[in-house]
Amino acid sequence: MQTGAQSRQLLIENGRCTGVVYEHDGKLHTARAAGEVIVSGGAIGSPQLLLLSGIGPADELKQLGIAVTADLPGVGKNLHDHLLTFVIHEASREIPAPQHNVLEAHLFAKTDARLLAPDHQPLFMCNAPPLPQLEIPPNCYAIAAGIIRPVARGELNLTAGDPAAPLHIDPRYLSEPADLNALVHSLDVSIEILDSPVFAPWRSRSLWPKAKTRAEREQWVRQTCETYHHQAGTCKMGIDAMSVVDSQLRVYGIDGLRVADASIMPTVTSGNTNAPSIMIGEKAADLVRGVAGLHTGA
Repeated sequence: MQTGAQSRQLLIENGRCTGVVYEHDGKLHTARAAGEVIVSGGAIGSPQLLLLSGIGPADELKQLGIAVTADLPGVGKNLHDHLLTFVIHEASREIPAPQHNVLEAHLFAKTDARLLAPDHQPLFMCNAPPLPQLEIPPNCYAIAAGIIRPVARGELNLTAGDPAAPLHIDPRYLSEPADLNALVHSLDVSIEILDSPVFAPWRSRSLWPKAKTRAEREQWVRQTCETYHHQAGTCKMGIDAMSVVDSQLRVYGIDGLRVADASIMPTVTSGNTNAPSIMIGEKAADLVRGVAGLHTGA
């Protein structure tokens, strides 16, 4: 499709996806596929397009007047994301410019030593993030405390059959006590790191949070937590009733249609989703071409 075009609906004919209707410069156009159609709109855009095309929970689609082409109750469900909160200090001297990006130091750690793998990821930031609800001087650094194995699951729903209508997105952040406990633990670790003697030459004062007790830190987390923009899971791969795609990324019930992005992850990766999403795309390309096995570079 052309740059700036917006997909509006998949063409489904006799149980097969044959193309897509898209909008460009205010006009509708149709693109037909000679082979397959690959949806890669991300954890928000991909389920939206499937739902608009009648692929999703039948009862919900019927309520919106959308004809059902495949009853897949998992489309738009299983939404989850990495979650962040912040510790911010004012620097005692000018902070040098970063060499690569503002998140040059990460820590993968466990909130409980009995865990098999890390479940939180504090991120050191050479510049404090812009948080409109807080007063932050210009010369500040921060740690973004964060969880990477969330338990809570939310959902995404259409509010109308119109592609321009707003989506109803409910991530249900911190609805599970385990997520709140993990994020408060990550906050505690981040505060301890920035309050340590090693940061004394740089520290003018501790700004946020001012919370000291467990209850105050829980409240801080609830007031300031925000997305790490790692949404995943809304067209998950699997074999249960809530699965949307199979192990070949093919959408159940529709021929000639695959999804290739973070939405197919049953569980989000315990780290940034960019590289895994690229690999999903690479795997999708191999599947379409019929290439099996791993590339060795030889």
